[in-house]
Amino acid sequence: MILALLIGLAAGFVGSIAGGGGFISIPGLLLLGISPQGAVATTKFGALGLSAGGLWGYRKKVSWNVALVLLVCAVLGALLGTHVLLALPEEILKKAMGALLLLVIPFMMQHESFGVRRQAASFARKTVGTILYLPVMAYGAFLGAGGGAASRFVLMEFFGMDMIEASATEQAPWLVMTILSVMIYAGSGIIDYRAGIFVLAGMLVGSLLGSKLAIRKGAAWAKAFYAMIGIAVGVWLLL
Repeated sequence: MILALLIGLAAGFVGSIAGGGGFISIPGLLLLGISPQGAVATTKFGALGLSAGGLWGYRKKVSWNVALVLLVCAVLGALLGTHVLLALPEEILKKAMGALLLLVIPFMMQHESFGVRRQAASFARKTVGTILYLPVMAYGAFLGAGGGAASRFVLMEFFGMDMIEASATEQAPWLVMTILSVMIYAGSGIIDYRAGIFVLAGMLVGSLLGSKLAIRKGAAWAKAFYAMIGIAVGVWLLL
């Protein structure tokens, strides 16, 4: 299962910096012969390593007061994503997420300070951001691919965070959401643990490497990397 390990390594590295790791792991697992439903569930199992590694790597940059509030969204999102959203057409959700990413990337790049320096954010703005974070968590539990990029945007736009702080702060709610999602998917018996354990190990190492690189390179570099991945992910979703 060396290929599964490499898939996890690449997904963890990209996911910890810009989100979108699922766009590497899900197609990779499909190539290994795992069913689409199983690929999503197994990616979620592997993402335990991504979130745990990312949380440890970014631990000194986490805004814990925001992260604790978003944990509520993580719990509700996991329940919605694994139960309610499974009944919705996947293609509609994918295209909506792809269009959203392609719309926000130009906005980000036009504003040089966006995602590079912290911005002031009012209580009302943070409240809107918290509400919007719920469907992001629900999508993350349902499919996941592209959810990390959307999560970072909400934290930057509505909480005034820079890219590094947003990447750090999202790790805690994503870890909680992932744990709950895996518990539900495990009960359905669709996780491929044979491949999943290698994906998890790869994602753990990849996220540790990615988070350290992002912190060392700085928010401006992470923002550019995010934009590149966001465009690729958005196009992929719309195809």
